[in-house]
Amino acid sequence: MYETAEVDKLALWAVKYKARDGWSQADALRKAHPKTDDAARNAVLKFMVDGVLEGAEAPALRVIDGHLKAMTAQTDAEAAQLMREYRLPLEAVPTHVRGAEVYRAAMETNGLTWLFRNLGNLGRVGVLNLNDAELTRAVVERITDPTALKKGRIHPIDALKARLVYAQGQGVKGRGQWTPVPKVVDALEDAFYLAFGNVQPAGTRHLLALDVSGSMTCGQVAGVPGLTPNMAAAAMSMVALRTEPQAFTMGFADQFRSLGITPRDTLGAAMKKAQSASFGATDCAQPMLWAAEQGVEVDTFVVYTDNETWAGKVHPKVALDRYAQKMGIQPKLIVVGLTATGFSIADPQRADMLDVVGFDGAAPSVMAGFARGGI
Repeated sequence: MYETAEVDKLALWAVKYKARDGWSQADALRKAHPKTDDAARNAVLKFMVDGVLEGAEAPALRVIDGHLKAMTAQTDAEAAQLMREYRLPLEAVPTHVRGAEVYRAAMETNGLTWLFRNLGNLGRVGVLNLNDAELTRAVVERITDPTALKKGRIHPIDALKARLVYAQGQGVKGRGQWTPVPKVVDALEDAFYLAFGNVQPAGTRHLLALDVSGSMTCGQVAGVPGLTPNMAAAAMSMVALRTEPQAFTMGFADQFRSLGITPRDTLGAAMKKAQSASFGATDCAQPMLWAAEQGVEVDTFVVYTDNETWAGKVHPKVALDRYAQKMGIQPKLIVVGLTATGFSIADPQRADMLDVVGFDGAAPSVMAGFARGGI
């Protein structure tokens, strides 16, 4: 990286990522021993070690020059001016001058990922507020721009995390408070769906079965505080519920019951319904057993669970075969495990079953492709 990255990127990293997880850039350089004859690159590496910029002049080094000037800034306004002039990231500015003007400048000089992570800070310092309709409109347009989301590689989990944190009006650890702007909260929900990309519906009859056993209320998905497996399951199911023409959502543990989730539900409402319905142990055969008993026609069963386990008397693949025999339908089973485990429900030897592990942005498209027979 030190020898191959573009010099302007390396310079940006030098001021933005001075240290991570107890390691400084200087620590990494002592291990890597990079060698280069490029004067500008050597200037960046020297800055990483001793914090001094000397020995070279190049456009790529402007960000370091601006950072050194910003470190001596006395006021918020002075730091903001330097940020705009040198296109500095927020990390290039000392914390004691990171006021409202600096955060306004940061909205111009930082990327979309930064914006998702700092909506609360923008509210905390008074930049993003209920009275500033123009700025609110600009934020909404930016975080719901499909092209920008794709270019910025915004993962659905980024949008969901931002929504959870911003809507609660305080930081994850209780640090900092703000008044959420409703239009921004709604835009973050839109961004969640947009971040999954253009999901083409399978056009099959879907039964979306959410595991609501007790374990689904524990732990975290993707390390996001407050995002339990059943909340993530409700969120993912909403993508299919809103894209498939024939789909409905039910909850299961050792029994099967309606959760009352509809396509018109907000993301927050759907997650709340799933969270309040927890009961029993996990029996992933319940969706097929219930559909067979009720005579419900289903082409695609989608089971969302925290891990692929089963605690019933009938194995899910046996229940799937019994359903097919009774109904005269050849259904498919997709099992979405929101936490990785060493167990599996789907039989890897069968083409009508698919295991999906995690909360990946590509998952809904893959699942839809599988359901319609394209995978």
